[in-house]
Order: sequence, then structure tokens, then C-alpha cells
Amino acid sequence: MTETSETAGAIGFLTAPELLRDLLVRKATGQLVVAQGERVKKVFFKSGFIMYATSNLTTDRLGDILLARGMITRDQYEESASQVLATGRKQGTVLVQIGALAPKDLFRGLIAQVRAIVTSLCAWDVGSWRFLEGLPPQEEIVSLRLHTAGLIFEGLASVAADPRLIGAWDARELALRPAVDAPFAIDQIDAPDAARRLFSLIEQGRSPEELAKLTGLAAGETAALLCGLSLLGLIEARPQPAAQPAPADGVAAPPPPAAPAPAPAPPAAEPARQDEEVIRSRRERVAALMGRLGRLTHYQLLGLEAQSNADAIKRSYIALAKEFHPDRFFHPEYEDLQESVNTIFMHISEAYATLHHPAARAEYDREIAPATMPVAREKAPPADSQLAREQFAKGLALLNAGDVWSAIQAMRWAVNLTPQNPRYHTWLGVALMRTKKRLHEAEEHCKTAIALDYNNAQYYVHLGQVYRTGRLFDKARKQFETALRLDPKHPGALKEIREMESSPAEKGLFDRLLGK
Repeated sequence: MTETSETAGAIGFLTAPELLRDLLVRKATGQLVVAQGERVKKVFFKSGFIMYATSNLTTDRLGDILLARGMITRDQYEESASQVLATGRKQGTVLVQIGALAPKDLFRGLIAQVRAIVTSLCAWDVGSWRFLEGLPPQEEIVSLRLHTAGLIFEGLASVAADPRLIGAWDARELALRPAVDAPFAIDQIDAPDAARRLFSLIEQGRSPEELAKLTGLAAGETAALLCGLSLLGLIEARPQPAAQPAPADGVAAPPPPAAPAPAPAPPAAEPARQDEEVIRSRRERVAALMGRLGRLTHYQLLGLEAQSNADAIKRSYIALAKEFHPDRFFHPEYEDLQESVNTIFMHISEAYATLHHPAARAEYDREIAPATMPVAREKAPPADSQLAREQFAKGLALLNAGDVWSAIQAMRWAVNLTPQNPRYHTWLGVALMRTKKRLHEAEEHCKTAIALDYNNAQYYVHLGQVYRTGRLFDKARKQFETALRLDPKHPGALKEIREMESSPAEKGLFDRLLGK
């Protein structure tokens, strides 16, 4: 990178960790800007270290992160947010001024915010990036100086359940050794203890089988660590050479004949029977879980006890996410299961997102405290309050009148009063979508509506409209097609697909996708 250059490219799987690695090795100073539709994140570097990061996603806001981590209360969050709107001051400053945070806690919160912004980039598999030399004025950013290597490992850990990562970094299929010309020693970087242990075992020349036994880590966790060590240039990884037959009685084996006869092929029917057994087993597993999904608590879904710790929650999530990841069912044999698999995967992700955040888990535990709560919910869903119905009706009227921001406030009130009503969530998502600046939050509310009632075609249409607004056309079309599977004559879904097919840009995109 020169003093005045600007580099740019497209985001693909694991591109973000590679970008972070390159900027660390180059000791770059400047701004990495990553965009995915309306979603934009910026990471500021100085001499390869991360100084600060910003994001326009609501989930990346400082107040939301502090609330999720239990560092502030809901009342303190609401009070600070109102003062931010009234005065324009930063929320962190307001929180210190009202006594919700000590200055040292604010510093810890800023570090947590930057870590969340940077590590979440690793889950982005589409988008674009550009790097701009130079930093903005010092007063516009906070200088934290976080080691980039540590955040690379954190980011990879966040996608440890992705089958593509596990498949590419299966230690049993790799020959591993320390890199001869590593750019730095492992003691010079902020590597997690598990990465240091794994690197030490590789230095000792341990076999892939020994690595698996001695680390005691899940396949995804091991894959994430190996990928990080390789990205940072600390290890070299090559495919394992094919095993050669051992010589008999110490006598060297003769060279193979020039054209050996092929071994007899097994009967054609046997592999077919094995495939059918796998297919049948998977189908039965999906059907069984789908039939119980609405009656399971988050703990039951993940196969956990109420006292399970964070490590157990993560291990269970990784195992289930790997088993029910939609990519594993992307075959003609499972075409009719796509909707069920997507729903199961969404519920698994929601359960993990709730239980791995201490504050969210505590709130959920309070909700399900009575042992009969799951049964009571199934038999008699909580009734709306009169106030919730009034606020929702008010929100719809304001939305139809074009007052989007007031509509959002009214619908938020309805959602907070009755969070189990999917209609409130989906229309809040529609209102947020109309701003064209809160598409991620709109997506989350539309997904929540689907999770609460996955047989309602209209909810899929709303989610598709959110994706289409964000120019994620492939995702949008999938939602409209799901709506039509539920209701083949749904006017909204039919209209959206007709409009997409009449748009040259959107049609061209789908043609390319279908041609892959």
C-alpha cells in the first residue's frame, strides 16, 4: 500500500480474517471499510494494530452491547438513549455522567464494542471492502490499540460451526509443521491459550490423531485455531500424503506394475442401500425435531441442563448447527425439507444467541422459571394487553400515513408489551425497512415473527422485502418462494417475484446464481 493508494475488493468466505492478517503484516495505517448493502463497518488501523471500529448496525451500538453484557440496566439504557437524542452527546459519555458507568468500565465497554464489530465481520460471506490510507482526526476516534491477531482468532471462533471451515481444516487430512519463515513468534501475538497449546503440539511433531485427543476440542474449534495459525504464518499445512503399504518382513516392496488391474467393484446395490439409510435417518431426525420444536425450551433444544456453563452451550450449539446446517440438506433428496431445516436452524441459532449472553439468559430464565411454562404457552399463548393492541393499531395507522418514525415507536411499544405476538414483530420489521437505514434490525424482527409462526406466508414475504431493499436478491427470492410453497396463490409473493424477474439487474443475478 502506498501513501495515496486505495485498494478494494469483494468479500468472500473468510476474506475478513485474511484482510486483517494482511493489514497486520503490512503494519498498515488507515481505514478498512466493509459494506454489505446498507450495513457498513469501519476498522481503524495504526501500524497494523486496531485502534477503533464503528458500525451502523443497531446491534453493534455501545449501549446495546453494554446491556447485553449486563454492564448497565434497561432503565439506564433508556435514560441514556433519550439524552443522546436530546443533546447529541455520545452514549458512553452520557452513561458516565448519569453514574451508570465508571470511566474504567466505559473503557472496557468500548473494547467489547470494537471486538464485537471486528469479529462479527467473519460471518459476512458477501459484500465489498476498501482500504483508505490515513486516519481521521484524533478527536473522532478512541485509541484502544488492540492486537489484530487476537481478533483474528476471535473472529474465526465465531464461525467455527461452518462446515466449510471444518472441511477445509480437518487436522486428520493435513500434514502440519511450524513455518520456517514465520513473520513473528507466537509469543509476540495475542493468541488464545488453546492456540498456543495446539502450536506446541505441532512443534512436538504430534500426529493428527494425537492432536485431536490431546486438545479435547470440537472439530470446528480445532479448525478455527489451525486456520488462524496458518493465516498468521505460524504453521504450514499440506494435504496428508497417501499411505504406502508397509514392506513385509523388512523386504522392500516391488514397484507396482505399469497397469494394475482394478480391484473388483462392490455390487451397485450396496452403496445405494447405504445412501438410502443416511437419507432416511436424516429425514427422520428432522421430522422428529420439527414435531417437538414448539414445545422445547432453549435448554431442551440444545440438550442442556439449566446449570450448563458457557463452554457446554457452545459445544452443543456447534454440534447441532453442524448437523442441521441448511448447506447439508442442499440436495434433491431433501428438497421438501428445506423449510423445516431452515426453521430448525433458526431456532438453534436463537437458542444459542439467548443462552450465551448472560443478561439475555437471565431474562429468559425468569420467563421460563415455572416448570409448567412451556406447556402453558403451547396450550394458551399469552393474551395481548389492551395497550399493546392500541399501540399496534396506532403504529399501522401512522405507517399508512407516512409517519414512519412515529410508527416505529408505537410498534416497539406493542412488541415490548407482547413479545410473543409475531404480527407485531413482522410489521415492526416492515416499518424499520421503510427507513432504509435499519435493515438489519428489520431482518431480526421479521425472522422472529417467522420463528414464532413459521406457517404464515406473509411473514416470509416481509422478510423477502427486507432482503430486496438491501439488494440481497438471492435471499429475497428464497423467501418469496417459501411463501408460495405455503400459499401458492399469495398475491404479495407473486407480485414480488414478477417484479424481480422484470428487473434486468435482479434477473441477471439469479441467472448467474442458477448457473453455478
